[in-house]
Amino acid sequence: MKFTEQKAVSTLFIFSGAAGLLYQIMWFKELSYFLGNSTYAQSILLATYMGGLAIGAWYWGRKIDSSSKALKIFAWLEIGIA
Repeated sequence: MKFTEQKAVSTLFIFSGAAGLLYQIMWFKELSYFLGNSTYAQSILLATYMGGLAIGAWYWGRKIDSSSKALKIFAWLEIGIA
């Protein structure tokens, strides 16, 4: 991978992480309105987020390791999330 390609992929990873944080803030606000207590909302949100990360890493980690198109799969997953 060339330096410019690495820079582009790194920039996309940064934007992906920022989008994840924005989703987390949005869901935290919505759950706070629904539950009325920010401690419960944050606990539910954090447990769901970490559980999703664990399941995704377990499932997609196996597929990515055996694939030669890891970046393409990641791109489609990001598009699906959006």
